[in-house]
Amino acid sequence: MAWAEQDEAPPDEDVQVLESPKAIYPLMAALFRVPGYCEVRFAVNAFGLPVEIQPSCSHAAFCQSAREAVGRARFTPARRNGVAVRRGNIVYPMEYNVPGVAMPASLELTACTTQEIS
Repeated sequence: MAWAEQDEAPPDEDVQVLESPKAIYPLMAALFRVPGYCEVRFAVNAFGLPVEIQPSCSHAAFCQSAREAVGRARFTPARRNGVAVRRGNIVYPMEYNVPGVAMPASLELTACTTQEIS
């Protein structure tokens, strides 16, 4: 993970993965044998929890799965001068593969929107 926060010095110790994101293949995508790809942008807070999770996916069917997978992941926080700090602008790629179906050579990613319940 490269440091990309503006106006702040990079941490002395960067974020480390304790528990990797593990996505669950969305049922409808699996039924229709749709492969997919997501890039999930997020931050890790000073407690090692992922926050501000924003997936961009090749198909909307993968948005919730990608968001939830990163939300369940755990990290050691970044540290600056021995103090745990927030680390932003992390991008985690996720592939959803279907056996026997090739991933398209080029995929257009669309930012996922959060559906709010009123």
